[in-house]
Amino acid sequence: MGTFNKSFTDLIVGEFQDKMTDTKAKKQIKLLAEDLNQFMINRILLGRDIDNRIFKPLSKGYTKTKRRFITGNIGKSKSLKKIFKQRVNKYRAKNVPNFIRLSGRLLKAIRSKVKSFRVLSGGKGIMYSIEFSILDSQQEKAEWVTTGGKSKKRREFFGLGRAESLKKKQKEIINARLSKIFKTFK
Repeated sequence: MGTFNKSFTDLIVGEFQDKMTDTKAKKQIKLLAEDLNQFMINRILLGRDIDNRIFKPLSKGYTKTKRRFITGNIGKSKSLKKIFKQRVNKYRAKNVPNFIRLSGRLLKAIRSKVKSFRVLSGGKGIMYSIEFSILDSQQEKAEWVTTGGKSKKRREFFGLGRAESLKKKQKEIINARLSKIFKTFK
């Protein structure tokens, strides 16, 4: 993976649920990774960055160009006509910068996986690490979005969240999943 990697590590001390095995606990941590990944994607879809601020609007020129490209209403623009003639299929064109292509691929490229997992000696808790990353095929687009491209309108989208309201929600997600592993935990 490229530069878009972030890890979330936690140490949980508590009393395991009856009949809880390492395998069942690890499965819950994998589900937690999926829950947190979905939390990140939902926040992005709501138009919020990692500090829970609303994303700045896209430039009018970019929005107009993208809308024209997607709808096929390219007007008199010679450069857009050239690009449009090179269409491979309805939603994709050759020689078009990644950031002009239809949206959705970047969000689908966000991944999470359990990087490490271990039960503490005596079964008194667990330690785990979840890694979030973006597939290599979308690294260029993620870099462009984060730096702001030509307009310099940065969108810090990648990460669970630094704002207190986001941290509170993350804690709720984590506690809901951990309650399936532990009777009591700290």
